[in-house]
Amino acid sequence: MSKSWNRTETWVALIAGGIGLLVAGILGMFAYTSITATPLHPDPQGVPSITHSTPVPKWADAVEGGRQVVRAGLGEQNLPGLSVAVGVDGDIVWAEGFGWADLESRVPVAPHMRFRIGTASKLLTSAAVGLLLEGDRLKLDEEIQTYVPQFPTKQWPVTLRQLMGHLAGVRTDGGDEGPLLSQHCERPVEGLPAFAERSLLFEPGTRFRYSSYGWILVSAAVEAAADEPFLTFMRDQVFEPLGMDDTRADSATEPIPDRVTPYFPRFGADPRYGLH
Repeated sequence: MSKSWNRTETWVALIAGGIGLLVAGILGMFAYTSITATPLHPDPQGVPSITHSTPVPKWADAVEGGRQVVRAGLGEQNLPGLSVAVGVDGDIVWAEGFGWADLESRVPVAPHMRFRIGTASKLLTSAAVGLLLEGDRLKLDEEIQTYVPQFPTKQWPVTLRQLMGHLAGVRTDGGDEGPLLSQHCERPVEGLPAFAERSLLFEPGTRFRYSSYGWILVSAAVEAAADEPFLTFMRDQVFEPLGMDDTRADSATEPIPDRVTPYFPRFGADPRYGLH
C-alpha cells in the first residue's frame, strides 16, 4: 500500500511538474515575443494618415472620435496600417488611411489602396453560390463529387451545404499548408492535392471544424456549375453588378496597383508579438 501510494505521488508530481513546465514555457514564449517585438507605432498620435476629402461638417466630431479609436487600436494591436470608410444612406462620409502600407519603404496607407481580405472571400463566394442556386444550376445537398469529381470519395458522403457550414470534416488549413502556399493555382481544382487524399476528420454534419480547404471545394463547384473560370464568373456576376470595381483576385505573379504589403503574425495569430 505504501509503495503504491508513493508511486502515485511520484506520478502526480511528474504530471504537475510537466504542466508547470508547459505553462512556464508558454508564458515564457509570450514574454519573449512581447519584449522582442518592435512597436510599429510607439506614439499613437504620430500615426500618419491620408484622406482625399474633408469630412462633412455634420460628422466632424464623430470622425475625430473615430480617428482617436483607430490610432489607439493600431498602437495596441501593433498593426502596420488600415483603411477606414464609413457610409451613411449610401454616401461615403469619411474615408481615411492610417499607418504604413509597407513597413520598409514607409509608404503610408491611402483610402484607395487595396488590402487582402483573407477569409472574407468566403462571403463573396457565397454570393456566387446563391446566384447559381437561383438559376437551378447548383444544389446544396448534392454530393460534392457531382461538381468536383476530382475529389476522391470519402468514408462518408460530403455535400456542398456541409462544406459551406464547416461541417464536412475536411481538415483545416494548418500544419502542412506550405506546398499550397508556394504553388500558383489558376483554378480551384489545382489546390486539391494539398488535402484531397486525407481522410475526413469526422462524419459530416456531426461537428464543426473551420476549414478554408473546404472552401476550395466550394469554389471548384461554382466553377463547374457556372461552366466558366471561377474568377471570370466572380468578376462578371458578383463584382461588377455590385460596383466592386477595385476588387480582384490576389496574385503572386502579377503586379497589383496600390496593394498594401501583406504581413502575418509571428506568434499566436497576434500581431502584438511581431510580424513577418
